[in-house]
Amino acid sequence: MKEEKNPKNKKNGMTIIEVVISFTIALILVMALYSIVYWGSTGFSDLNQKLIDIANSSIFIKTELTQNAGKYFYLEPIAGTEGQYILKMNANTPIYIK
Repeated sequence: MKEEKNPKNKKNGMTIIEVVISFTIALILVMALYSIVYWGSTGFSDLNQKLIDIANSSIFIKTELTQNAGKYFYLEPIAGTEGQYILKMNANTPIYIK
């Protein structure tokens, strides 16, 4: 024989305690996610700013060397060889760097 379910014992909805526990767990998870995103974003922005600073410095050095290489360096031919040179720095280069 098939047992019939008693509709009187059927539970409808959630109790107050279940709602409070669920809300507390959800609030803890949201706060944890917010703190992870917040601390991650501040750390990333510092790192990103350092990378931008390094990129800007390298662009400045590259531009300075390509436009003013004659102020800083010269090629000296190697004795006894044809077409080979040594890259040397000018003696007054520190004056130009200031």
